[in-house]
Order: sequence, then C-alpha cells, then structure tokens
Amino acid sequence: SGCRDTATALVYIEDPKLDFTVDKPAICRDQYATFTPKITDGTATAYWWVADGKSADTNATIFIDTFYTTGLKTIKLLIRDGMGCIDTLTKVNYLTVAKPVARITATPMTGCWPLNVKFTDISTDAPGVALTSFAWTFGDGGTGFTTTPSTSHTYLLAGTYTVTTIVTDAVGCKDTNATTKITVWRPKASFAATNFYPCAGDS
Repeated sequence: SGCRDTATALVYIEDPKLDFTVDKPAICRDQYATFTPKITDGTATAYWWVADGKSADTNATIFIDTFYTTGLKTIKLLIRDGMGCIDTLTKVNYLTVAKPVARITATPMTGCWPLNVKFTDISTDAPGVALTSFAWTFGDGGTGFTTTPSTSHTYLLAGTYTVTTIVTDAVGCKDTNATTKITVWRPKASFAATNFYPCAGDS
C-alpha cells in the first residue's frame, strides 16, 4: 500500500573526561597521600582505585591511602558514569615515596692518637630523591653538619667512640640508624728500676 512511518528517538552519548590529582607529589614512607578525581563531560557513580598494585573499591570522591614501601608508585582510577560507561586513567610513577636508609663508612676505624678519621655517608633513598643534609655526632662530644656526604674529625683522646649520622632527603624524610665505632689508642710509656742508688761500675 506504500504506507510509511517515521520514529525519532533521542540518544544521549556521554564521553566523560577523567583526571585526578594528588595533594603532594612526594611523601615519606608510612605517610598517606590524598587523591582527588576530576571528571568533566559526565558524572561518576562509582570509583575504583589501584594504588601501588593494590585495589581499593570505594565510592568516595576523595581517596586516601598510606604507603608502607618506598619507590615510585603508579596510580590507576576506574570510574563508571551514570550511563554505565567505564573510563580508566593510569599515571605511571605518579607518586614518590621516600625514606633514606642511612649508612656510613670510616677510614681509618682504628689508630693512635691524634687520629683523623674521614667519614662518608653512603645512604640510599627512593629513585630520584636527593640526600640534602647530614648531621654528625662523633661520640667524643663533637658534632658537625654538612650538605655533602663526607666530613672528617680528629680524636685527641684514647677510647672507643660511637659515631652516628642523621640523614635528611629532599622530601624531608630522615633516618638515624647509621652508626660505626672508632677506636683510638694512646700508649703509656713506663719503666721500672731495681737499684735507685747505683755505685760506679754497677749494671
């Protein structure tokens, strides 16, 4: 019969744009970071975060996580919008978690007084995190502060001394576990006599 009909329907297409930020780009180990999502051209109804390889299912807009290991952390966010569409965003090495591991060497570690000892800090930290200051305690009452990893100290008295250093990195993280011992000797000369009033020819 040649009859025709036409129907029209509205189709809503959402294309949410996903981003997120962190309150601090670098933190110390055992501290927390706060992540905030930013969504445009859509609304999210569910959030799934993956931080440091661990998944956290949450519907909270703000995600807070504590990091117990050092290194560069990759963060991933997955969202579902009101239409059921899924979007993901991964930021590789997005957060730096730092913590210096303090170690020092000394040369020499033993010797006679006065003994000048050179100390070198060989501490390590997360990749890309610089060590910025070193506070030294030499064990004999002497102290020092340097912004380079080497220093020296002279011991003027015999004894065994425990040397410690507190190292601080560019994030502000510290470690105080580095110690070494220095032993300084000072021989004491002495002699004994059996005849205090010798005559000529005595031996």
